[in-house]
Amino acid sequence: MKFSFAITILIISSFVGCGVTQPIRPIEEGSTELIASLGGPIIPLAGVAIPVPYLNVGAMVGYKSNLTFYGNAHITALLFKDIGLDGGFSTRILPEKGIRPEITLNGRIYFFWDAFRGKTTLVYPTGTLTGSYLIGERSLLYFGADNLYQYTTSD
Repeated sequence: MKFSFAITILIISSFVGCGVTQPIRPIEEGSTELIASLGGPIIPLAGVAIPVPYLNVGAMVGYKSNLTFYGNAHITALLFKDIGLDGGFSTRILPEKGIRPEITLNGRIYFFWDAFRGKTTLVYPTGTLTGSYLIGERSLLYFGADNLYQYTTSD
């Protein structure tokens, strides 16, 4: 019973997450798109699981047919007196062909700064490799691997 419950949770969690604020595929050359995401973690508070909203807004620009640049501002971070920004690129490695998905590489840098208290600056480089299939005219089925690098120092 525990095994089937764990498998069910694993399957459901693979379909749940924050909204996408990075391009899964490069967008059309010369185009600009506004992007936003409202998602976030679930935290325990007084014995109750509470969803915590996290808002990002940004834009992506199609620089070339296979290269898109993008950036986001982390609006919720401002409520905690932090400046949060991220930006990066997305480039097509292989186009979709037959049963082979389109393969896209994404590089991103997260920057957080405790600007109002002046104590902490954090920078997190991230790399993402994504496979995607075009479903219809405007939908994608995608999967991938995402790696965020956290550097720590000993005090």
